[in-house]
Amino acid sequence: MIRGGCLCGAVRFEVVRLIGPFELCHCSRCRKASGSAFLPWLSAHREDFKFLQGEELLRRYEAPLRDTPPPYRTCFCGRCGSPVPDLQAAVEFLEVHAGVLDDDPVLRPERHILVEAKSPWFRIYDELPQLDRVALSALRSRTVPPPFSVERIDHVVFRVRSIDASVSFYESVLGCKVVRSRPDLGLVHIRAGASMVDLVAIDGKLGRRCGKDPVAGGRNVDHLCLRVEPFDEKTIVAHLAKFGIQPSGPAGENFGAEGDGLSLSFQDPDGNIIELKGPGI
Repeated sequence: MIRGGCLCGAVRFEVVRLIGPFELCHCSRCRKASGSAFLPWLSAHREDFKFLQGEELLRRYEAPLRDTPPPYRTCFCGRCGSPVPDLQAAVEFLEVHAGVLDDDPVLRPERHILVEAKSPWFRIYDELPQLDRVALSALRSRTVPPPFSVERIDHVVFRVRSIDASVSFYESVLGCKVVRSRPDLGLVHIRAGASMVDLVAIDGKLGRRCGKDPVAGGRNVDHLCLRVEPFDEKTIVAHLAKFGIQPSGPAGENFGAEGDGLSLSFQDPDGNIIELKGPGI
């Protein structure tokens, strides 16, 4: 837990964890709001942040809009003026000024931004990247790396006409073994090395959701499941939202190569179902 507060101590807060980017902003408004050469800031998930005291003392100021929304907005202690995160802001990620933290945020500054507005009396001596508005816009318009890495294929789900015939094929021809069977769903889980192959009957509860028989032009694959690490639902949902992708529902507990574990599902551009799965519980 990372704690922080204002100069007079009336406002106190804590945050479970802070996330990057850790940037040092040299724009004129950040300089005026902080009274310094630049404003060092990080982010926190709204759900990870909590005021411990003094929230009733907070005051806010919204500067006139300059270029594009949102307008510049600052939140501060009404007694001493120290900047603090603004829970009233309609954003998922809160800005946290590094200077009001009491504990080590663990992260370290990554870059100077909007350096074309830098104070004439201040010189940057460190070796961090220095980005002007054009370079910053280019950086933020690139594809953002996902907040997880794909470890392997957890399982692939095939729609089959005959569960018995398919199980016989995978056991006899490939030497795979059945690890779980769900007759109520028309589903069989088969171990294939570190991964699994799941078979669903096309006329079963799960198989029917993909439409007609594959031989008649229906889908042969129900979905592809990828094992990812780490699995943090809030972070993954926020990442998908940047690309206009919405999961089919909240994370649920499902069976996979490592046993039962949480997973999220969504569709790729062709309508294929992709499932992201965390570690076994």
